[in-house]
Amino acid sequence: ARATSASACALLVIVVLLPHSSGIPLAHAPPQPVADGDKVQVALYYETLCPGCREFIAGDLSKAVSLLPSIISLTLSPWGNAKLNGTNITCQHGPDECKLNMLHTCLLNFVPAAEAMPAIKCMESSVVPSVITSALCIRKHAPGGASTWNMTRNCMSGPMGLELVLREAKSTMSLQPPHKYTPWLTINGVPAYDNYTDV
Repeated sequence: ARATSASACALLVIVVLLPHSSGIPLAHAPPQPVADGDKVQVALYYETLCPGCREFIAGDLSKAVSLLPSIISLTLSPWGNAKLNGTNITCQHGPDECKLNMLHTCLLNFVPAAEAMPAIKCMESSVVPSVITSALCIRKHAPGGASTWNMTRNCMSGPMGLELVLREAKSTMSLQPPHKYTPWLTINGVPAYDNYTDV
């Protein structure tokens, strides 16, 4: 995985420094559109109250998504290290995390991950993340604002919320190789392991 990451980084540097047909270095030219199937598949498996997840989402991941939106296809899966017993869910950082994991899951059901990033960055940057601060972040930063918050809130309070969370549980638990910790980042399906901050 490290060799793959290193190769990808080296390739990116070469591509960025090659001259553009206009004579302007590509570093100064606007990024060219990339077909969806050719985009880099970036997937993050996280927990909403995990300190490392919060730092990574608000920092390196947010920067990467804002700098390279045209070449990244982003997936966010807020389940992490939660445990499932039937339909009973236990979260690593307590019941508040379970509630916020569902909130993120509901939001991501209505808004594509890349477009939701400003709101999610705001939520994860909050001194004490909560449903109240999340509502403010969604109203201010998510496409649709108050309307998106209303859909998210209704999702959380109805059967859809649990259904979506169980889908994230299945997605996370079916990872191969299995995730070992959070944040767990994969690039084109390959785990970044401890190199996730090099995204």
